[in-house]
Amino acid sequence: MNEEYFREQRANLVREFWFLKSKRCYLAAKARVRAIAKLDFKYDGTPIEATYEKFNYDKIKSKE
Repeated sequence: MNEEYFREQRANLVREFWFLKSKRCYLAAKARVRAIAKLDFKYDGTPIEATYEKFNYDKIKSKE
């Protein structure tokens, strides 16, 4: 995986995450964070838990 592909995919996932979170689609937003974490891990070995912490995965509401 080259850097350009990684950046493009990650940017798309982050954009989708913020859109879904703004629309209160919390389960789908959490799925995007999981996808970002997997992508980060595949690209440079970033621990999945570190990505979860960046996006406050545990604090994303599942229901309102």
